[in-house]
Amino acid sequence: MAHGVNFMIRLFAILSIFACCSTPLYATVPNDPYYNQQWALHATGSNGGDIGADINASGAWDESNRPLPAPEVIVAVIDSGVWRDHPDLSGRILGGWGYVPTSFIYYHKYDGHELTWDLWATGTAVAGIIAAKTDNGVGIAGIGYNAVRIIPLKPFLYTPSSYEYSTQVSFLEDPSTKIAYAIDYAVSHGARVIQAGWALDWYSQAIYDAISRANAAGVLVVVSAGQSDDWTRVGKNLDLSSNQRYPAEFGLPNIITVASTDHKGNLWKPSNYGYHTVDLAAPGENIFTTLPPEEVTLKHTVYGAGAGWGGDIAAAFVSGTAALMWANEPRLTYLQVKEIILETVDHNGLLETVTKAGGKLNSGMAVSYARAYGQYGIAGIPDTGAYSDAELTKKKNAIILTIFRDLLLND
Repeated sequence: MAHGVNFMIRLFAILSIFACCSTPLYATVPNDPYYNQQWALHATGSNGGDIGADINASGAWDESNRPLPAPEVIVAVIDSGVWRDHPDLSGRILGGWGYVPTSFIYYHKYDGHELTWDLWATGTAVAGIIAAKTDNGVGIAGIGYNAVRIIPLKPFLYTPSSYEYSTQVSFLEDPSTKIAYAIDYAVSHGARVIQAGWALDWYSQAIYDAISRANAAGVLVVVSAGQSDDWTRVGKNLDLSSNQRYPAEFGLPNIITVASTDHKGNLWKPSNYGYHTVDLAAPGENIFTTLPPEEVTLKHTVYGAGAGWGGDIAAAFVSGTAALMWANEPRLTYLQVKEIILETVDHNGLLETVTKAGGKLNSGMAVSYARAYGQYGIAGIPDTGAYSDAELTKKKNAIILTIFRDLLLND
């Protein structure tokens, strides 16, 4: 009888790995009060997202609702800083580094110590998507399900006017060397994932070299494809030489470039795209997440939460998923994590021609695959490039045969 029970448990595991749908076998619903507004995690058709437009977060959490084999995974967020006292982020934020000239300390009311304080809200927004405390009865749920910590890194210097009045970021100086320093800082302080949810329209050798060093250290760098400055316009095709954006165009193997999808699961109108440049897509429209107090006041939202848009938001879902995969299976290499994420997308005919993988992130499938590879010792994941459909079918069959061989030999 025990053998039969074991067999059925493993059989259900197989079914959960290969079920390509948004609803997992065992639904995981956290008690966070704003979870029902987070359509990107679980779209119901009545909470802002069409059914199937989400990333199947509950499937990933089903896999993670058990003792994890790895300590908490560190994600470095290179952005505008993070509001570390946010009630849904407190205790999840590590030290960090921020660049602010002395002349700006008074204007922005710095105390001389908190140089990672969020000036622009995007850093706090993506940190919440990745690592907000989950199932704690407070605020929102983070895709990392309490398995992730954040290092905030702030290399950008914004103009006061752009921070207060404009939707566009203005740099007072070229941030390239500061960004490179932030990347090196992340690597030296144990980050396995670097969230770099911004897109620059100029090439920087310093940033390229820093991401190359991260590649040598086995660190995954998740970047944004960017979007149109005018959100009423269609985004740009990054495959065209006139539209190049960086770091997406660097072509380094540890980079994952992410476009944004809308509430229907299709490419968000302003999102940039590129069949040869952009790896996959993830939700980036009207995403409910954590915000710093200034933004909460301006948007008349409560409890430090509100909506975010754009490529940095979409990239954050991929960063959090990669971290959760490592929390479940720490032996995976960064190239294996990348391959699994690209293999397990939800294919969408409208995304097939604008991204390499041809679909949007499915966190539940990615985490399930990560556990299967670790548990059953499946090797041979290529280091570069996504699988074709035929190759993916062969890989799935190989996993099934290996699992059933395990059942026959051990049960």
